[in-house]
Amino acid sequence: MKDIILTCVQCEADFVFSGSDRLRYERLGFSEPLRCPQCRHHKSKPNDEGERKNLETKKKHYRLKYY
Repeated sequence: MKDIILTCVQCEADFVFSGSDRLRYERLGFSEPLRCPQCRHHKSKPNDEGERKNLETKKKHYRLKYY
């Protein structure tokens, strides 16, 4: 697959979605990413205490539900 250029919905920067990433996303059943790698990284990190508590609650729920 060829590399394509996508535009981030958050910061509106262009980023390359490589052919190997496209194959991996397709194999896993994911759609194309909407955010650039930097915005995805920042989105995954809790930035305040409220989000940390919410993340911990989700982790506890996941452990209780699936383990």
